[in-house]
Amino acid sequence: MTYFYWEFPTDLSIDRRVLVLYDISQWKTVEKSYESLEKLCITLGIENISFSDFEWWFDHFTKENYYRIRDGRSLPELNILRCVQSDVINGKSQEKSYNDLYEAFGDVDEKSHSYWYKEFERQKYQATFSKLPIDVVVKIVEKCDLRSYVKLRKVSQGLRIVVDRIKPPITEIEVKCMANDVFVCFNKESLMSADSPPWNSLLALSIIHNKKYVRIDSADLVNALSHRKVRLNFFRFQTNFHYSQVSSFWTRENPWDIYWTRDENQTYFLDVFHGLNIQIQVKHCSIGVLKEEYILEILRILRPGSLEKLTIEPDLGLPLIDQREDILYRQSIIEKMVKMDQWKQAKHVEIRRILPLPIENFFHLTTFETHLPSISVEILTKMIDTLSESSNFEYCVITTKERMDSGSIKREFDLEDADDWGMHHIPNTNLSVEIFDHLHGFKLIKNV
Repeated sequence: MTYFYWEFPTDLSIDRRVLVLYDISQWKTVEKSYESLEKLCITLGIENISFSDFEWWFDHFTKENYYRIRDGRSLPELNILRCVQSDVINGKSQEKSYNDLYEAFGDVDEKSHSYWYKEFERQKYQATFSKLPIDVVVKIVEKCDLRSYVKLRKVSQGLRIVVDRIKPPITEIEVKCMANDVFVCFNKESLMSADSPPWNSLLALSIIHNKKYVRIDSADLVNALSHRKVRLNFFRFQTNFHYSQVSSFWTRENPWDIYWTRDENQTYFLDVFHGLNIQIQVKHCSIGVLKEEYILEILRILRPGSLEKLTIEPDLGLPLIDQREDILYRQSIIEKMVKMDQWKQAKHVEIRRILPLPIENFFHLTTFETHLPSISVEILTKMIDTLSESSNFEYCVITTKERMDSGSIKREFDLEDADDWGMHHIPNTNLSVEIFDHLHGFKLIKNV
């Protein structure tokens, strides 16, 4: 015989055991069970536990229940009030709620169930968002931080419609694909998936902030990216990889397995990006990917004119790509990139890897930094002649793989001695040049 009591908790505690036992009796998955708990926590205004913690408890209570049934032991005394409240929140009818509870726990007092079901139903419709004027709801949502914004989208379909009309409180998004993990950041608040995203399924993420968690999925990421009012100051898509991060059966002698597995993480997110119905407005985009064609894929989702700065990061997997792809193919990809409006309308470009990109493609920019195999006097002459006439140019930084012949450069341009800041004025121009001490680059700057 199972004993039930109907005393309402004096605090806002939730008995996770009874909720899990109720859910597994209805064959709910751990994900569905967590969704029910999350809705209950939102209604009570309390902090939920993380999904990973709940997953552990779900597995623990499931095993506990299995051995209890096997050994013929009775259930402990249970307070099933939160089960009734959860049913009301999820829109389950009174009759179905009673029948499901009866099937899960046995003899349930029907009168007590009826009283509490109606009481929770009455509370559900007291001072809810749906009863507030729409302009009041809008003002409330506009003041929400990121975590509250994500929570409100999950309360109800009606509230989600209202929330999605308002600009999300998101100004920065970062996506980092690693060998075994995926990390996402909204406004520098970490979101983490412990496993690589499986194909044809939602990526499960949790906002992590001060050790508090909010469960989200890829739909929240897509909503943030595709919202017409979103204006991002910073968007980053990066891969980061070390041999220590891969599973033990991957070895240095078998790098291509590592490469392709890592590639799957990137293409998963590229598929997500391709599903967006608008181009994102981003001021600064930073891209660190394995293959140059992925740079094109990212640039295509950015709205031309909004992009002010583009950063192309180094990638630890690039030597493998160099072995696999010939220089002509890579050059054809870069030629497509410089023809894109996103490149032409950018003001600042920073490239931290060697790309087969002629220096002339940088001359329209206000500032640029790039890495070249080498620099000749002829190329430097062309740069000085063009950039000294540019109304936009402010400065550039060029680093080179080979050491420069500083003596030839100083003689060719009749450079004066360096000033206190290490700058040489270039005669008959409005430019100065700083030749780096290690002779692997220089900085060219317009005199103010």
